[in-house]
Amino acid sequence: MVMIILCIFLLVLSVFLFIFRSLKISKYSNENFSRLADIGYFDNADEALELLEIGKPLVATKTEQAPIKPYKRGFLLIGGFGDTPAMWTSLIDFSKIQSETSFCYAPRTLGWGRTNFDEAQKVRWQDWVVAALEALEVVCAVSEDVVIVGHSTGAIIAMLVLQRARPKSISRCVLTGPNLCSPSDDLPIKNILLHPIVGSLLIKMMPLVPKKLREDRPVDCLNWRAYPRLFYHTAFPLSAVREMWRMQDAFLHSDKPLKALKDEVVLLMGEHDKSVGPLETSTELVRKVLPAGVNIISQRFCGAAHNLYGEKEEVANQVLRIIWSNFTAN
Repeated sequence: MVMIILCIFLLVLSVFLFIFRSLKISKYSNENFSRLADIGYFDNADEALELLEIGKPLVATKTEQAPIKPYKRGFLLIGGFGDTPAMWTSLIDFSKIQSETSFCYAPRTLGWGRTNFDEAQKVRWQDWVVAALEALEVVCAVSEDVVIVGHSTGAIIAMLVLQRARPKSISRCVLTGPNLCSPSDDLPIKNILLHPIVGSLLIKMMPLVPKKLREDRPVDCLNWRAYPRLFYHTAFPLSAVREMWRMQDAFLHSDKPLKALKDEVVLLMGEHDKSVGPLETSTELVRKVLPAGVNIISQRFCGAAHNLYGEKEEVANQVLRIIWSNFTAN
């Protein structure tokens, strides 16, 4: 009799948890994509096609007919967790003003720039690295001098790419708000999620979770109110969060040198950045895998948080100039 009651209880509990999980997933997903519709991203357009437009790779040149390697400087732009290529618009526009012989390529990061999270729930961190390596081949094929720019989680991808790409094929690497290590308040959930059993159970129970706010800002940018149509997600697949942290640990535990880097790596961070670990820690992590003869520079920006490209004009423009120039320490 006790066994029958126990089985009934477990059956009822399973049904309850299934319904609860389904309602939560639907709630978070609807809130996320409904907000994007409300601020006008889908106006007068098919929703799926509009998101495909936002998520498509951006390639910017000023020369229509070109011989082999027509561009003096090429940029591979790797966005962060949840970002779309549209985040690089200001840098691409800046590059076109600076030179007619610059080439910018901002590929879509797998999982993002879609109308649902189906792809993001299946992606593995190795997919992000392989896609970036493939994109790098495009930039190297047409550019004499190549620069990689990685923002946030894109900085981890950039580091793993530099460990695997052709030796001395990249002149510079610029990391903005680098997510090479986690802030201390994220470490408890990171450790739980990376546990092989507990983490998998959590993902089964709660596949989608609301985005963690940093000091009640919808995005970690002090200037976020200046944008009436601000693109950001309000929820993320927990499996993608785990892949991000797995990739972070893959770099943390690696001693492979950044063999593809020739000249310089630059780390830039806002002083109010709450999304990633300390700049000093990230700088030391890069320094330990830096090839001989390669410079390392780190700089912190006052009046700025994580998304340096979205901050006030004086900060954003300074970041763009550093990325584009042959920046050296004073």
